[in-house]
Amino acid sequence: MDFSRRRFLEMSAAASAALLLSRTARSETAVHPTGRNLVIVWVNGGWDPTFVFDPKPGMATVDTPPGELQEFGNLPVWTSDMRPAVAGFFQVWGGMTSVVNGINVPSLAHPPCRLRVLTGFRDLGRPDVAAIAAHTLNPELPLPYLVLGDAGFVGPLGASVGRVGRSNQLKALLDVSEAYPPPAGQFNGVIQPNAAEAEFIRQYVLANAERERATRGARGYNQARVNDFVSALTRSDQLVTKKDIMKSGRKQLTFQEQIEVGVDALQHGLSRSVMLDGRTNWDTHVNNHVQGDYFNDLFIALDSLALELAARPGAGTGSTLLDETVVIALSEMGRTPLINGADGKDHWPVTSALLFGAGVAGQRVVGATDDFLLARKMNMGTGLPDAGGEALYPENLLAGLLELVGVDPSAQYPGITPLRGFHA
Repeated sequence: MDFSRRRFLEMSAAASAALLLSRTARSETAVHPTGRNLVIVWVNGGWDPTFVFDPKPGMATVDTPPGELQEFGNLPVWTSDMRPAVAGFFQVWGGMTSVVNGINVPSLAHPPCRLRVLTGFRDLGRPDVAAIAAHTLNPELPLPYLVLGDAGFVGPLGASVGRVGRSNQLKALLDVSEAYPPPAGQFNGVIQPNAAEAEFIRQYVLANAERERATRGARGYNQARVNDFVSALTRSDQLVTKKDIMKSGRKQLTFQEQIEVGVDALQHGLSRSVMLDGRTNWDTHVNNHVQGDYFNDLFIALDSLALELAARPGAGTGSTLLDETVVIALSEMGRTPLINGADGKDHWPVTSALLFGAGVAGQRVVGATDDFLLARKMNMGTGLPDAGGEALYPENLLAGLLELVGVDPSAQYPGITPLRGFHA
């Protein structure tokens, strides 16, 4: 993640001014009359919650990094001068931030943990929580769910998802000048039809779609896929008109550029959900102490994201995007309580999450782990530890997150108790 500490200090100093100035302008397009936007900040590889979220000082059962316990209202956070961005973030944004500890992820392998944390299920073919939210709230947008990275699951909602990936392929598709150059001496594959030719191609494609509908797409799954395709043509026209929102001149989006593109997409009616991915590998089987630097960079990024959202006008009168957006930072697993022989920590099936923004309870810790970093049962309504309560799994968290953004979770997570402890 490409932030400097100087950049962090500059952004933190500007926070108050940004919050005031953001309310003086109006949004270009007010497209979200109900519900809330959702931004996922994905941390790949498995973070160590004891660096920030789940302090365990002075315990023989947990190797804790250097630091000190700092209280931000009712929110205890493990901080250090070596990762100043952590304290800086909570000083500015702690009043709208909740931490969720003790999330059970019943696996020790990256792919199944990633799947479970983002979708709430063990089996493939399911959409993640951001895809569900975007498709339910605003499926007519050009890219309801914008994935600016490598994670994310679309399931049957692929027509509502645009995945940019590592190399910003979407920009290259929208702007011929941004396409990758062909090998020397080879045809570049770019054909630019004139207006009449483009209209002919469009009518030909639509006719083919209607033929498929008539022969095998009259109902059920096939009908839905044909409808998705026809709808995508209209939404692609809208996308082309907004192509400047995608960063030009860079084939690989930096994390700061992801933030700018994602917030632009929310503000200008391109998307309803966004996934950001710093692409740092947090899988620290060796030298676990480097997670201190990773957390510092992450919280600089979170501060930048909050500032961007606070500086943009929302759809409501007098609101900002931050007033209308929920942000959740997630990783697929935690790290073992004790350091291994390589000064690292291995995979651990209990993790944490951080949420801030619209409707999130400020200065609140939800859930807990014991002295061995094992998850404790909790009351899903209050978020408080409760020996007679339920174990917290990703599906409980995701169901509560859907409720917070304005989506009934019962269709996706039938019989699952939503975690509401982080709701304001």
